[in-house]
Amino acid sequence: EMAAKGGLGIEFDLDLVPARETGMVPYEYLLSESQERMLFVAHKGREQELIDIFHRWGLHAVVAGKVIEEPLVRILFQGEVAAEIPATALADNTPIYQRELLTEPPDYALQAWEWHGDSLPPCNVKGIDINGKHYSWNDILGQLLDTPTIASKRWVYRQYDHQVQNNTLILPGNADAAVIRLRPLQGLNVERLNVEELNVDRLKVVREAWPKGQGSTETNLKPANLKPANLKPANLQPETNLQPANLQPVTSSGGVAATVDCNSRYVYLDPYEGAKAVVAEAARNLSCVGAEPLAVTDNLNFGSPEKPVGYWQLASACAGIAEACREMSTPVTGGNVSLYNETIDSDGNPQSIYPTPVVGMVGLVADITKTCGQGWQAQGDLIYLLGLGTKYWNNSQSQIKSQITLGASEYLATIHGMVAGKPPVVDFDLERRVQTVTREGISQGWVNSAHDCAEGGLVVALAESCIAGKLGADITLGYSSESLDLRWDQVLFGEGGSRILVSVSPQQETSWESYLQQQLGDEGYWQQLGVVQGENAGLRVLVGNGQCVIEVTVQEMCDCWENGIERRLRV
Repeated sequence: EMAAKGGLGIEFDLDLVPARETGMVPYEYLLSESQERMLFVAHKGREQELIDIFHRWGLHAVVAGKVIEEPLVRILFQGEVAAEIPATALADNTPIYQRELLTEPPDYALQAWEWHGDSLPPCNVKGIDINGKHYSWNDILGQLLDTPTIASKRWVYRQYDHQVQNNTLILPGNADAAVIRLRPLQGLNVERLNVEELNVDRLKVVREAWPKGQGSTETNLKPANLKPANLKPANLQPETNLQPANLQPVTSSGGVAATVDCNSRYVYLDPYEGAKAVVAEAARNLSCVGAEPLAVTDNLNFGSPEKPVGYWQLASACAGIAEACREMSTPVTGGNVSLYNETIDSDGNPQSIYPTPVVGMVGLVADITKTCGQGWQAQGDLIYLLGLGTKYWNNSQSQIKSQITLGASEYLATIHGMVAGKPPVVDFDLERRVQTVTREGISQGWVNSAHDCAEGGLVVALAESCIAGKLGADITLGYSSESLDLRWDQVLFGEGGSRILVSVSPQQETSWESYLQQQLGDEGYWQQLGVVQGENAGLRVLVGNGQCVIEVTVQEMCDCWENGIERRLRV
């Protein structure tokens, strides 16, 4: 890529590449994907300066090649030419597959979409009978909290340093996204680094901001092939949707939020809508810590595109990501692709993995003192649900696109062993409104905690906020069991609806509700659900006539949630 973009060539000697193993052939050297490797083109005669910097930090650095005039990539191995090919053939002029895309969804999807909630066993306010055994809603909640998709990921993140340079503001497991402090570069006037509209010559900005006497900008900041045109992502931005007009200068009080999301079951059942939901959830997670979503990098993991179903999944998911990124004004700045991923089923036949487009999204935190986590903060705080409320939980006659559904849900997969139905459709107008309200509430200091309703639906989100804050909650659903015209499991564990749980101090109730009324109106897109209680109170979910649907202690929820992954990995 570097050779092709520079209009030159490169000669590279594999014998000089550091390797852990011996006896490797050129094919293995060239296709290995070990991490944390970088390729530099150094000024001739100054290579040792670069090597010394790496050695100072205990890292390998070697001169393994050189730039050549011929526009070729020439690979040497044991004194012979192992490969030689035009650079553009590997970068700009690569062959492009022209495959036929299915005009109709494949049979597996059509069959899954025929599923309906009426096929599930009947349920009531007390629970559900499955295969002759009664399960209370407490039991169901415990099973969901123990599911690896929902359970604590501490077993993973405790094994690596998540506080590099002591800049992590919110520790893993305490919020919907990570928040990292941005420290100003020493000696650099960061107040002058506001790159307006992202469409200017970045090198010029840095040169102008660089203090006098701090070294020559001509020698220190001059990549040979850097062109202003290459630094302008204008071509990535539709005229209206991707204008970062609200981008603020990075100051010492600023930060960056980051999240990584995917729901492969959603994407398997409906690649287009499922991929849109992945992007929407990533943006929602950033908004829950007060960050403005900015950009996306994706990691596309799919089966074989040579199979019609695999190609349909890949093409549909990419279209969904593109549409969602336009809707959320988050351009895709990079990513990678892994295809031909298969596993062997119990009969010995190869099966493609679920289509898994992982979306990493970053957002800007203008003021790191105005962020929040997902846990309740204080007894007596008021709990609100933003997004689709009870008015829309059975919205077959509604004009809104989204809905609360058990289709493709964690509840359906974990409790009933079924991967079926359609994932919830994202209504991006509602999504943007709810996220904007959440960010503003955090910025104004009204919102003390925020957590999105994702896998497991409303009750799992309530439980996670109880666990994170080590506080209970009393929740009242605004109707009686007799008046309910949809399934109880759909109310408790249904997914979708662009929903976010927030907690607000009683002193902020008037200001907060006035703002909600202005932004979300009385359309049923917000409601007060309950009150944060002490740790000993646990989580109680009541219906309008006083019947208790769920009552479980904070410790019981923690016991289910904390060890779900570790217990399964014990040998």
